[in-house]
Amino acid sequence: MDYFDTAKKYRNKRIKKIFSILINLLILIIVAIIAWQIGVRDRNNIIAVHSSELIRIANEFKELNKELGDLKLQSKSDKTLIEKLNIEVSKKPDSNLNEIIKLSSNSLAKGVSIEQITTSIKSLNKPSKCEKPKRKELNVITPIYSTNSQEISFFDKGLSILAEGKANIEANNVNPWFDPNQKIKVRLRYFGIEEWHEGILPFSVKLQFENNVAVINFENSEIRGSIYSSVKVCT
Repeated sequence: MDYFDTAKKYRNKRIKKIFSILINLLILIIVAIIAWQIGVRDRNNIIAVHSSELIRIANEFKELNKELGDLKLQSKSDKTLIEKLNIEVSKKPDSNLNEIIKLSSNSLAKGVSIEQITTSIKSLNKPSKCEKPKRKELNVITPIYSTNSQEISFFDKGLSILAEGKANIEANNVNPWFDPNQKIKVRLRYFGIEEWHEGILPFSVKLQFENNVAVINFENSEIRGSIYSSVKVCT
């Protein structure tokens, strides 16, 4: 091998080495571009998600501001009504309605709706044109006395009644049946509503049903551990 062959051999090696370096550099550039594109895509996805979340929060904030505005208007309206009621009270200092107006005013100030106050007042109206009452016997349960039939119902189970009392204690003897001389509690369930009332027999409870009033009377029964419950609907 002469000088020219040796020079050509080393020249070819350098060319291959340079070509290899260029290929590796090209591969690195391609990998960098792909990684950059992936990073840009991920960044755009994150921006899109955050933008969507910001839009949702902005819409919720807008809705809350609207609700707050409606509440402020309602509060202003209630305050106006309260001021009107207070003015009427001040104009009639000797009226027997003062206490009722003050209670209504305080109830409105505490957030009780006018509809609730109106319904409560309507339930106090003296019933008239009443239907024939329906009467049933109701067992009164105590902490040490209960029966299988603890609850009675009226109007095809539209109204259910349960009664609870305190055990009767006589001469240091504890009888399981309720003491008719102490208050008893009655639970009324109707139209998905549950109410508790209490009183000493006999007593009654009135329930408002739109334009009708259901009068529920509770009285003593001749059967030990029981009372009578009668219901009549009046207009």
